[in-house]
Amino acid sequence: MAQRNDLPPITRRLNADLDAAFRSESIDSELKAALTELRLGIVSAVGALEVDLITSRPHQVVRS
Repeated sequence: MAQRNDLPPITRRLNADLDAAFRSESIDSELKAALTELRLGIVSAVGALEVDLITSRPHQVVRS
């Protein structure tokens, strides 16, 4: 997964950290494929929670 500028700040950082971990040579291809689906779900869930937090508290700025 590449850098996602459309994601909220916390989710963007999580995605970048996971992307760096997935580049590790110690992860075999089968594990990487299985974790990719899990990763997409996690990034999606964190993004949804972060957007909900931002929209439910518009007066507070989320800083990363």
